[in-house]
Amino acid sequence: MNKSNLLKLFSFIILLNLTFIKMEAQDDQSMDSPEMKAFMEYITPGEMHKFLEKFSGDWEITAQFWMTPDSPSENSKGTANNKMLMDGRYLQLDQVGKSESNEFHGMGVIGYDNAEKKFQSTWIDNFGTVIFYQKGDYNKTDKSIEFAGEFTDFMTGKPIKARTVYTCINDNHWTCDMYNIFEGKEFKSMHTDFIRKK
Repeated sequence: MNKSNLLKLFSFIILLNLTFIKMEAQDDQSMDSPEMKAFMEYITPGEMHKFLEKFSGDWEITAQFWMTPDSPSENSKGTANNKMLMDGRYLQLDQVGKSESNEFHGMGVIGYDNAEKKFQSTWIDNFGTVIFYQKGDYNKTDKSIEFAGEFTDFMTGKPIKARTVYTCINDNHWTCDMYNIFEGKEFKSMHTDFIRKK
């Protein structure tokens, strides 16, 4: 290789190294950019996701249901198997139960959106055909998540507002209370106790 070509080769190698150094510097800057920091905070599970872990595990269920404020309660017993999904980002609920007249199976997913700073919940069961969606906030005083949403009344076709409250009593006991609207007034339509299996 003559001297001219050798000089060109050295120049090319130096230029290539400088290009790689520049690209690495740009990558380092992009990782430290406000956009990247915000993205990492968005995708990383936080304190609210740790709170959801309290509801994971195997549970014995005792539930009461009311169709109207004055109706007698219908009682049922069952079990729940709840687990965290996607590396601690979401809580999956899976519940089965049986009352005097019906067998029940319900499933749901609860997550916390780091961007909106809200809990989000979806629920399906064999007592309907709706995917019930709610949003909620954490109540630090009661150690609870208070959800609000609405569904369509199968009799009137009109929307009905509903409220669901998940309360952590302790590491081995939590409750779920649901409130519906009847004749313009809110009433408790369901109360469920979850006791951790030993």
